[in-house]
Amino acid sequence: MGKFARVAEEVRRAGGRVTTFRVLVRSLVKTDSKYYMAADARLPGGFVLDGGVHMVAGLRLVLGEDALSTLSAVLCQQQAHLAPVDTVDAVVKTAAGATGVVSLSWGSDCSDFVFEFTCASGAVVRLVGDCVTVNGESYEVPFEGRGVDKELAEFAASIAAGTGEAPHRLRPSEALADLEVMEGMFWSGERDGERRRLECQ
Repeated sequence: MGKFARVAEEVRRAGGRVTTFRVLVRSLVKTDSKYYMAADARLPGGFVLDGGVHMVAGLRLVLGEDALSTLSAVLCQQQAHLAPVDTVDAVVKTAAGATGVVSLSWGSDCSDFVFEFTCASGAVVRLVGDCVTVNGESYEVPFEGRGVDKELAEFAASIAAGTGEAPHRLRPSEALADLEVMEGMFWSGERDGERRRLECQ
């Protein structure tokens, strides 16, 4: 989450409220990939769901208090070995009216990793790979290792402290909110883009 936390900080600094956003994550999982060999990832929609919840978590972290409220999505399959779906494209709206596109594919011959946010102040904050750009000025966010390891350690520390409170972003309700977005995309895509209201955000 390190780079998403940095982008969230830059958005707050640059003008706070997001008015538009774009998430574009594309890659190709081949049959000889160690990720393809993981049995759970080969379940129907496995890569889009497994990878997608992390991308949605990053998006929601940057959007902060402005919860995702509705979406409309289409689904497709680009690779035979990633049946029945390896790609989802969604139009999303937040409670405050910001609109954006979330395009996720693990069956694409193109490779992209872009998160872009336009703020009410006119500032543009962009994350491309590990490079953050704010109004044309860029810097690299150093790779901090597997985020899951740090999150588990932080969660375990909160249990050991005996406070009964995990950090907000590590609470089960946050994972449920991420999952709801992905399930909403699948639901909408199966119904030819029917609009889906999100309730657990």
